[in-house]
Amino acid sequence: MFKFDYKQKNGTLLKNLYKYSDIISKCIVATFSSDLADLLSNIGFKNTKRIDLIDDKIYMKNVLKRCDAVISNGEKEEFLSKILSELGIPFITGNVVTVILPDGYDYKDLNLSQFENISLDPDDRHILELIQINEAINVLTEDRTPIFAPKAIKIENKRLKEIDLFDDL
Repeated sequence: MFKFDYKQKNGTLLKNLYKYSDIISKCIVATFSSDLADLLSNIGFKNTKRIDLIDDKIYMKNVLKRCDAVISNGEKEEFLSKILSELGIPFITGNVVTVILPDGYDYKDLNLSQFENISLDPDDRHILELIQINEAINVLTEDRTPIFAPKAIKIENKRLKEIDLFDDL
């Protein structure tokens, strides 16, 4: 079982932010959630893009093409995963947190669609958003190894659990 101490994790996150404020202030991180965009901005990300998710591949490619990382809110992830893979941008998923690299596993191979209809309460969503931000910092700074697919973190019965997406099929 993956153990998560909110205060400890939040403290580590803030230390990482201070340590890498130079890098994170220059990187462009896109998200589809206004809450997450506000949180990213409040903690030091200067180039945060809050993007409306539209089912138009050409439009989405144009808006996302200069991003360094994209953080999902859990919607239309298969669609986004294909676009980001083509653009060469790391993708941090939403309902379970994992980092999909452009040349890594395919969304379908990971069977992430099984998590698309998960309903999370606001507290669980906030915890996953903090983990997503931490993973964005890990991807952008290479300070720590991100949770690369097929490894992932999900919330189950109010507890965080590290899973292997291949084992959960």
